[in-house]
Amino acid sequence: MNIPLPDVTLPQVLQRLLAAAVVSGVYGYVAALVASMAGERGPTYDGRRTVNPLVHADIVGVLAAIFFRVTWLRPMELDTKEMRSPRLGALVVVLAGPLAMAALAVLATLARRLVVTTLPLSAAVQATSALAAVAEVAVATGLVGLLPLPPLLGGLWWAVVAPGAERWARDRRVLVAGYVVVAALLMTGLLDGPIRWAWRSFFGLLGY
Repeated sequence: MNIPLPDVTLPQVLQRLLAAAVVSGVYGYVAALVASMAGERGPTYDGRRTVNPLVHADIVGVLAAIFFRVTWLRPMELDTKEMRSPRLGALVVVLAGPLAMAALAVLATLARRLVVTTLPLSAAVQATSALAAVAEVAVATGLVGLLPLPPLLGGLWWAVVAPGAERWARDRRVLVAGYVVVAALLMTGLLDGPIRWAWRSFFGLLGY
């Protein structure tokens, strides 16, 4: 069965690439920072405590940003046994991502209002479109990132259930299976409803 990918224009591709870069940088930095604060300094030693999107971006996640306006991080090496409280630490790391994405989406949305009143019309149109893409990708990424599927950060839910289970989630075969499941959910449209609900709810609260 052939499942066609959504059509995207070149400007949309560029805007979503920018959005993927911003989202990956913020999401990855926050995840590494919170893990470090919980006692797991592995991501810091691995160079993940940075806003550089090239360190965090996942190639499949970048493609997902272009076609489905959602992305995720390159799998992060986390050992919850190093955390002061493994279950609580894993829970905080998972939930910090959506909170950071919500904050990023709010900032991008507020910035849209600012550029409309300060930039010339042609520049304002381009800037608002790019900021809208950042907000959309951030909201969708925060939601989808909660799914308990490696390679998503939500794979740490397994460590909440059983500390140390993230080792199983990092197994190559499990990661490949996770990629397949996430891709299938996106390409078959099974995540369209929840993502669109999140967009409507979020931007409705902000008056958009």
